[in-house]
Formats: sequence, C-alpha cells, structure tokens
Amino acid sequence: MNFQEEYERSLDRSNKEMVTVFEEIRQALRGKTKSEIMDALGEQDTATLRWICQQVALPTEDYEICDAAQTILQAREESL
Repeated sequence: MNFQEEYERSLDRSNKEMVTVFEEIRQALRGKTKSEIMDALGEQDTATLRWICQQVALPTEDYEICDAAQTILQAREESL
C-alpha cells in the first residue's frame, strides 16, 4: 500500500469517527427543551458551541440545538 492509499484510508476512518461523534451529540440533545440543552452546553467553550451549531445541528435541521448554542454565545458576548 502506498502513502496516498494509506492517507485516504486514514482520512476515511477519521471522517467516519467524526460522523459518529456528531450523531452521538445530536442524539443526546434531541428532544430536550432549550433550557435543558443550554444547561448541557453551558460549560462548553465558544469554539465548541459554534462547532455544535455549524457541524452538528444545522446540517441535520436540529434548530433547537443551534438556537440554544447561539443564545449562550450571545449572552457571553453581551457580558463582555
């Protein structure tokens, strides 16, 4: 196996692992109220909240998750 093939296999494996992480996060938050989601996400850093909104919630149309993340981000920006 050459380097390119090994690289592509590693990249594919990594992408599959990320999809699994996305799905686990999404499933854990789905069906919760906005308040419950905010409680669950409240300790996350800004980059993680943006990532959850952009990479987990919006592509799957879980707008409640993104709304909760954005509410936390907005509150943090207003407190500066």
